[in-house]
Amino acid sequence: MATKGTSKSTKNSSSRRRTNTARKRKSQTKKSRVVQTPNKWKRKKNKRRLTILGIVLAILLVIGGIFEFTEYRKESSYRLVGIEYFKQQEYEEAQKQFEKALDHHNIFGKNLTQDVRYYLAESYFLDEEYEKALNLYQEISRKEKNKGYAECYIGASYAKLGDTDRAKEMFEKSISLGNEEGYHYLSKMYYDLGDYDKAIENEKEFMERREPDGTSYMLLAKSYCKDKKFKQAIQAVEEGIALDDNEKQALLFEEIVIYEQKLDFETAYEKCLSYVNAYPDDKIAKEELEFLETR
Repeated sequence: MATKGTSKSTKNSSSRRRTNTARKRKSQTKKSRVVQTPNKWKRKKNKRRLTILGIVLAILLVIGGIFEFTEYRKESSYRLVGIEYFKQQEYEEAQKQFEKALDHHNIFGKNLTQDVRYYLAESYFLDEEYEKALNLYQEISRKEKNKGYAECYIGASYAKLGDTDRAKEMFEKSISLGNEEGYHYLSKMYYDLGDYDKAIENEKEFMERREPDGTSYMLLAKSYCKDKKFKQAIQAVEEGIALDDNEKQALLFEEIVIYEQKLDFETAYEKCLSYVNAYPDDKIAKEELEFLETR
């Protein structure tokens, strides 16, 4: 049987154990708080940093956007001025404007930049700057999918520079990429080389794939005339005149040339007289009329 002293001792011991356990728990809680507090502080600090960084990035994006939009407006403005010079056939001035436009290429104007490059390349070509045209068309070919358009003009540039082998290769590549215009440029090249049969063959191939225009009939008529096939030449020129497009005046004059080459001076004179009445400012036609009057 336990004594009173033993009972008190047991109670005190039990009480001390509970107290110690409570203290340990308290201590552990304090320790865990000491460990967690810096992490929370770091998280808050990182959150503030991310917020500030987000604000800075947003500001930079706005500033960048404003800058890029300003560049877009400049590129667009130079392009429009360049096109006006281009239409007036002032190719050197057009080139200056298009080159300035490209100095302001931007993230908003991808299609605009492509368009400017095409205009610049064509203005080089029409200004007989064939090396510059060739280099720019080659750049366009590398950077863009253009269905053979650039390859066709690469070929045309090579042809103008006298490299007919490379020209032919590029025209054929252009055709293989889906650009039927390659046939027309092949025809022009063969005409310049004096191979009129191939010129006719390729121009007919082109005309079968595209709706013919006055330019095609002109090339066909000239090729037939050079090949002494006057009947076909007259037929081609008459069909071209019937289209009544931008080439009509040139075709009417070519008709005079064909009859003259055919040695039908009477018909050539009649055609020339009619032409001069329609286009009285053409000095060359007036000189031709004076010549035919003596035949």
